[in-house]
Amino acid sequence: MAPQSHRKWEPDRVMELVDYVIQHYNADSSRVYVCGMSMGGYGTMHVVGKYPHRIAAAVAICGGGDLNDACNLGQVPIWLMHGSIDKIVPPSESRKLYRAIKQCRDTAKVKLTIIKGGTHGSVERVFHTPEMYEWMLEHTKNK
Repeated sequence: MAPQSHRKWEPDRVMELVDYVIQHYNADSSRVYVCGMSMGGYGTMHVVGKYPHRIAAAVAICGGGDLNDACNLGQVPIWLMHGSIDKIVPPSESRKLYRAIKQCRDTAKVKLTIIKGGTHGSVERVFHTPEMYEWMLEHTKNK
C-alpha cells in the first residue's frame, strides 16, 4: 500500500491502515516495511520512531527525522539514501540522523548511502531497483 499525505505524517493513522490490511487481507505482521521519499522519508522515520516494535525494516530516501527518535530508530534495520547534490533536503539531514542513531546504539543496523550526483528528484529511481526490496525482505520482526 502507498498512503499519501499533503501535510504531515501521522504515525498512528499509518499503523491503523497497516492493522486494517493485516486483519482483512491476511498480511504477515512480521513483514511490515516502511519506505518513503522526501516528506515520505521523514514520515517513514516518524512511524519507525514511534513503532519500532512493529516495523521489520525501513528505507528513507532524501529525508531526515527527529534526532530524539534515534534510540528507537536504532532498533530497526534502516537504509538511509540521499543524493549528494539535493537542494531541497540537504544530505546533511540523513547524515545527522545516521550519526544520532549510531551514537545511541553503535550496533544499530543502519546504513547510509550518498548517491553521487543525485538530486532530490533523480534518486527516485531507487524505488525501481530490486536491491532496495531485496534488502528489506531480508528482515523480519519477531511476532
